Amino acid sequence: MFYAFLPFCSAAVYGLSYVLLDRLLKSAPIIPYMLASSVFFTAVIACAAFIKRHDFSLSFLSDRKLLLLFAVNIVVGAAGWMITLISLKKTTASYTAFAEISYPLFTILFMFLIFGVRQFNWTSALGAALIFVGSLVLIAAQNAITKP
Repeated sequence: MFYAFLPFCSAAVYGLSYVLLDRLLKSAPIIPYMLASSVFFTAVIACAAFIKRHDFSLSFLSDRKLLLLFAVNIVVGAAGWMITLISLKKTTASYTAFAEISYPLFTILFMFLIFGVRQFNWTSALGAALIFVGSLVLIAAQNAITKP
């Protein structure tokens, strides 16, 4: 039951991060921020691995398919984060968060296109469409509020 709340905790932390980044990126450049946060993140993970004695094997990368999936995921994740940071720098945290809420629609679409997984039926398709339309409504409302 506890794990069911973790995505909401993650959403709250990301929301706080967006608010802080909204202010930080108005003055700070994106690339040095990404580099510094990557170095810090690496240090945190190294400490966690040392303290918890987690398995730290990269042997799964000996499988060519997993190596390719790993490499593509790293590139896609970095590109997504950079696009998010550019959006935060050029717009607002609210706008970026509202637009980014539409990702479940793309998750379902890419799961089908790339892996052939049919996770959707009319109910999930309707839910994804409502999320996407809701995102558009939130963005329109945000734009209406911010215009003088």
